[in-house]
Amino acid sequence: MTRFFFWNFDVQGRVEAPAAIVARTALRHDADLVILAESKVDPGLILEALNEEGTRFESTHFPGDRFQIFSRFPARYLVPFQDESRMSVHRLQLPGRMEILVGVIHFHDRRNKKPEEQHSLAIELAGLLREAEDRAGHRRTVLLGDFNMNPFEGGMIDASGFSAMMTKALARKHAEDSPNRRPRFYNPMWGLLGDMTDGPPGTFYYRQKENTNIYWHMLDQVLVRPELIDTFIGSSLQVLDRGFGPSGEIALLRENTRHPKLTVSDHLPLIFTLDLLRDTSHEHST
Repeated sequence: MTRFFFWNFDVQGRVEAPAAIVARTALRHDADLVILAESKVDPGLILEALNEEGTRFESTHFPGDRFQIFSRFPARYLVPFQDESRMSVHRLQLPGRMEILVGVIHFHDRRNKKPEEQHSLAIELAGLLREAEDRAGHRRTVLLGDFNMNPFEGGMIDASGFSAMMTKALARKHAEDSPNRRPRFYNPMWGLLGDMTDGPPGTFYYRQKENTNIYWHMLDQVLVRPELIDTFIGSSLQVLDRGFGPSGEIALLRENTRHPKLTVSDHLPLIFTLDLLRDTSHEHST
């Protein structure tokens, strides 16, 4: 099992020991890969905090200072493969496990790009990801990060964009890759929208009064290609509203009278698991 921890860690205000909060929260959830976006915390401090209890994390790659990536396994197993301004793709080949591509994204936000611009740029970036998959010779890809769009927005669902579908069955049925049909993703974040799960209803809360504001937004997501669906442990996917620091448990989300407050970062973190034990039936899938 390989555990992924992602956090858009844009610290809000004065937060005590932010490196320790990242490290202890990730360790509490037994993370193997710790991926941060927008973090301004010294990565050396985070690495030190990750290893202070005898674990052996390594820092791997800091593409464009947009991401910080730490792995519990030797960094040579996670090789940078393609860097774009908003996306970094790595080949992950753990001993005895199938090779996969791990894409990390921090997409353009709504403050700087209108929805139609996001949509157009999503099509462009999705094309670059497909090119990386073509060079790798397979589409065993997981793409995670801050998409700055909800699962239902145009750039996420357009077949020429991230092409992310709400069920495994749909993603499999529409998985054919041909000149007239783009490869799809499965987007499990649809299942976490709203208040029908035990976790928070989204990963980001936008409190401005606008007629179309839904307030809770699911901007941080994980997308899984059909070739990897069987490795994705659905029950492992969580949006976390509790963290851990030097003094113990921390509420990452505090309910106030009218608007909830995210206390450490303006985004909540994600955790999920892939079971990557080698399955030779996938070795030549494209």
